Amino acid sequence: MIAPASHAPPLQIDYAHVSAEQALAAPDVLAVFGFGDHAAASSDARYLQVRLAPDGNAPLEIWRTRGPVTHGRDGAVAWAEDGMLQFGAIELDEPSG
Repeated sequence: MIAPASHAPPLQIDYAHVSAEQALAAPDVLAVFGFGDHAAASSDARYLQVRLAPDGNAPLEIWRTRGPVTHGRDGAVAWAEDGMLQFGAIELDEPSG
């Protein structure tokens, strides 16, 4: 049984073997993480590719909130928020050395 929205925790974390587009389609998605060099890319500000190599085919990690999420980019900062929780990421290339 799913708890009513008023009793739901402010953040739920799920794992799913779906495409990034499918995961990002829901209005309550705050962030989605794809793991490994072979994780699909997405231009959506809520998607972050984590270069850590998983053991096998890793599911996407999906952060869901209670309400609708707004998102965007401000320069190098990707952000998302639902009025209570915020997610932000800055991706930088590390210099080889």
